[in-house]
Amino acid sequence: GGGRGGRSLSKHKADAAPPTRTPMMEFGFENLPFSDVMERCTQSLHTLDAVVNLLRSRASAEDRYAKALSEVTYAGPSLMRAFLGSPRGEAQDDNATLHASLEAAKAASHAEGETRARFAANLEALAGRLAEMRAAHDKLVTHKGAEGKALIRNVKAAARQVAKASERLDRARAAEAKAKAKDARDGDGDVSERQRRKNAEALVAASRGVDEAEDEMRDSNNTLIMARQARQDGLSAIATTLQHSEEDRLGVIADA
Repeated sequence: GGGRGGRSLSKHKADAAPPTRTPMMEFGFENLPFSDVMERCTQSLHTLDAVVNLLRSRASAEDRYAKALSEVTYAGPSLMRAFLGSPRGEAQDDNATLHASLEAAKAASHAEGETRARFAANLEALAGRLAEMRAAHDKLVTHKGAEGKALIRNVKAAARQVAKASERLDRARAAEAKAKAKDARDGDGDVSERQRRKNAEALVAASRGVDEAEDEMRDSNNTLIMARQARQDGLSAIATTLQHSEEDRLGVIADA
């Protein structure tokens, strides 16, 4: 797609990283029927749920690992010292070297534990951000979906009115043709002046009915044209809004 659909969503990744844009992002919503747009949005929400669950599972695993490192960091050297005791002479020198190694291992383990804990916190924060975006996108999809359905309903209602107006126009023209035929027959025959006036009045009424039906047909056609234009413009705007929301969330996932 053009516009914002063309921007890279993996700008913080290495050039060799696989593309993160979905097929939807490649050609944009504008090439999809509205029902497909909504289906893509629903699928996108399911995908986001899976990403959030994955991040939270990873965060939980990292947090457990950090806690396990903390326990080993403080319990391991103490147990080793208790096991070695307080030897004398050369053994004491050897144990001093061992104790120094244990302290170094303790420091490294402590640093690793802190790193893992920060990573877990960052993952949880990212999952929270995506969950908030998911909730906002869900609300947006529901709202815009209702707008789109209303636009589609308006076109269908306008089309039904055109069909009804067309039927009324056909009936009016048939009535006019019938009135003309009767007026012509009676005009050539031996009928009373009163009947002639009735025929003329019926013909005028039938012609007026045709004019009114034609006006109604014209108005209903104009309404349908405007409804179709509103649907086209409205669905395009809705699709663009939904696509931008999708791009924003994909950008956050890509940067994760």
